[in-house]
Amino acid sequence: RRFLFTALAGLSLALTGCELPTGLDGGGLGAIGNIRTNAAPAKTVAARKTAAKTPAKKAVAPAKKAVRKASTAAGKQPSAALAAVIGSEAVARTQVIKKLWDYIKAHGLQDASNKRAINADGPLLAVFGKPQVTMFELAGIVGKHLS
Repeated sequence: RRFLFTALAGLSLALTGCELPTGLDGGGLGAIGNIRTNAAPAKTVAARKTAAKTPAKKAVAPAKKAVRKASTAAGKQPSAALAAVIGSEAVARTQVIKKLWDYIKAHGLQDASNKRAINADGPLLAVFGKPQVTMFELAGIVGKHLS
């Protein structure tokens, strides 16, 4: 019986990825408590003491970060054509896009069938240079009109 039990326990443990401890003599249910998984062995006390005695590496002084230049995006001047649509004061690029969308929605210039397309009216035709643009082209077009 002990042999049969040990063989069956070994087979089920092999299927689950566990192994029987060495020296298991088929001692019945009490031996099952000694079953180990295939996990990495725990550090020994000596290994932990050696790791504790090793001196820690000295902290390296952090490298100085390069000083960033002041962003000019906070106040770019729009061209005359763009100023006719959004105003003539210096404005950030994000605000230019926001004001363009406010203008487009206020004047109903989005294409009815394709909402990504914008139909240009008189002032926007001077900015866009063509009668219809997509919303993905706006940032590139705006960049040409800011200095």
